[in-house]
Amino acid sequence: MYNVFQVVNWLRVKNNAELNSSENAEKAMKLLYYIQAASLVITGK
Repeated sequence: MYNVFQVVNWLRVKNNAELNSSENAEKAMKLLYYIQAASLVITGK
């Protein structure tokens, strides 16, 4: 299982230039929300 810091780091590496603005940081938070939901559905936890 990945922790949130590993996922955020992966998102930052993939989208470094785009995550510099606060608007894009908010988008990253929304992505984390959906990633967490998908993880809960897949793992059943």
